[in-house]
Amino acid sequence: MVNAAESRPGTDPDRCGFSIALHTARDLVVQAAGVTDHGTNLVGVIGRRVLAHLLPRRRPPMSTRKVKSPISRYNERRDDGRPDRSQPVTALTIAVLAAPAGAAASHGVPGRPTR
Repeated sequence: MVNAAESRPGTDPDRCGFSIALHTARDLVVQAAGVTDHGTNLVGVIGRRVLAHLLPRRRPPMSTRKVKSPISRYNERRDDGRPDRSQPVTALTIAVLAAPAGAAASHGVPGRPTR
């Protein structure tokens, strides 16, 4: 993905979607497409697909920053519902849901027909 982002000047690597790259790689493995190519093209099929479906630009940060200087006139912390300190992640729960009956399978790649 980094090679794909660097191949187009001005592209921020944060805009490259991991899901697009993952689904494209999975499709290539299943289809055995491109296994005999010996070219030196670093972008390849995955890179072209990632560049075709870049994520939107990141918005500027909107959270207030805590002032570290104790004598600053902006040192007071406002009660806006956000925690004063970052909260550590202590647990993670993942639930894999079955597709609804009759729903078409979607690989998350826009414009690509399903099998």
